[in-house]
Amino acid sequence: MLCAILVGSGHAGSLPVSGRPTPGLSQFDTLMQDFMETNGMEAAVLGIMRNGVIVYLKGFGYDYDDNNLPENTPFRLASCSKPITVAAVRQRIAAGDFTLNSHAYNLGQPGGGLLNLTPFPSLGDTRLRDITIQHLISHLGGWDRAAVPDLTYRETEIASDMGIASPPGRNNTVRWILGQPLQFTPGTTPGPGVDSYSNIGCLTMGLIVENVTGQSMVSYVRNNVLTPDMWVPSTEIFQSRTFRSNQNPREPLYAGEGLVWSVFDGVGLVYKPYGGFDMEARIGQGGYCCSAPTVLEFLQRYHCDSNSGMLIGTPISPSNPVPGEEQHGGSQAGVSTLMVQRTDGTNIFIAFNEDDHDEGEHYPRDFYNNSLDPVLDAGGISWPTASCDGMWVIPGSLIPGGGGGYNAPMLGFTWAVGQAADGTKLRVKAGTSNFTGTISKRLQIDAPLGVVTIGQ
Repeated sequence: MLCAILVGSGHAGSLPVSGRPTPGLSQFDTLMQDFMETNGMEAAVLGIMRNGVIVYLKGFGYDYDDNNLPENTPFRLASCSKPITVAAVRQRIAAGDFTLNSHAYNLGQPGGGLLNLTPFPSLGDTRLRDITIQHLISHLGGWDRAAVPDLTYRETEIASDMGIASPPGRNNTVRWILGQPLQFTPGTTPGPGVDSYSNIGCLTMGLIVENVTGQSMVSYVRNNVLTPDMWVPSTEIFQSRTFRSNQNPREPLYAGEGLVWSVFDGVGLVYKPYGGFDMEARIGQGGYCCSAPTVLEFLQRYHCDSNSGMLIGTPISPSNPVPGEEQHGGSQAGVSTLMVQRTDGTNIFIAFNEDDHDEGEHYPRDFYNNSLDPVLDAGGISWPTASCDGMWVIPGSLIPGGGGGYNAPMLGFTWAVGQAADGTKLRVKAGTSNFTGTISKRLQIDAPLGVVTIGQ
C-alpha cells in the first residue's frame, strides 16, 4: 500500500501568516517567512511567551489540506518529548516510587530493578544491570550511536530476530536491546568520538512510569504534568500516531522525506514520516503531539535543559531558576522542533514540518541562533501584553465547525463549549450568541476584541 501523501505543493510568493495580529512584532513574521522560503518549507509554528504570557503565536504556510496553517496547529514534538517524560519521572521520584540511583532494569542484580523484562535472547552485557535512572536521564547508559546506529529504530530487524510481527512494540524493543552489548560503562565519561545521546533512556523511563502508576504516559502527563488546572486541555497534548487516518485532523503534513519500506508488515512503500517507523512506540522518547501554547506552558513550569541532565524535568521555582539559557531540540523524519528558555523571562517554541537528516542541519536551532536570537539579544522590543493563545470563537454562527485559530475560529459559542475540554481558554470575538444552559467544564471565557452578549 502506498501512502497517498504529496510532499511539497510548490506555492509561490510569501507564505501566509495566521494568528492574532501583533504589529509591534511583525519583524518575527518576516524572519520566519524568509527562513522558510530560503529552505523550501511550507508549514511551521512559532510561539513566544514573555513573563508567563504568550505574546506571539503564529502559524506559517499551509496545513495538510492546503489551507492556511492555524497558529494552534499541534505538531509532533520528536525529542522535545523527552523533558516531558523526565518531568513525569521526577514526580514519581518525589512521590517515593524510586530514586535517581534505582536500577532501571531488573536483571538479577542485588536489590533488583524497576523494569521486569527478560532480555532476548539472553543478557547482552552484564553492565546493563548497573544502569540507573540518573544514567538514563543524563544519557550515560552506555550506548554509543556513533558506533551502533540507534537501536530503537531497528524495528524490522528486532521483529525478524524475535520471530514476531513488525513493528515489535516497546516491550519487545527493550527486551531485544537488553540482549545487545554496551559500548561504554554506564555512568562514566564517554571517550572522544562517542555519541552517548540515547533514545533508549526515555523509552525505558516511559515504561517505568506506566508500570508504577498504572496509567499510559499520555494520561499521566495530562493528569499530573500538564493539566487542565494549568490551562492545558487534553485536546492540546496527545499521542502521536503513525498513519494519517489515525492522526488528529489538525496536524500538518509531515514532509521532506522520500519513500521507504514501512516497518508495518504488509503496508509496503510509504513516505517515511507515515510508517517508516512506529510512532506509537515512541511516546516516551519522541511521541507526544502538542500545540505551541502547551509547550510554552511546560517551559514556564519545568526545566528543559538537555546538557547535564541535572535540571531537565525539575520544576522551576525561585529556588530552582533557569541559571542560563536552556534548549532542547527534536528531530524525526518530517518534523524538527526546538524549546528555548532564556534568562530574560522569554520562552520560545519553534516547529517546522521538515528535518534534513542528510545535511545534518537542525532547522529550528539554525533559525533561532542566526535569526531570532540576535534580535532578542539586541533588545529594544516593545512587547505586547495581550495574550495570543486560546481557542477563538465566533459566537453567533449557525453552522458549527472550525479549529479555533484566530483566522479559522470555532463557529458558534454553543458548539465551541461542547467541543472544549476542561482547561480550555475560549476567546470570543465580538457578537451575540443565544446560548442557554449550564457550563460544567473548567473554561476561561473572555472577549478581548469587543463586546460579546451570551444568552438573552
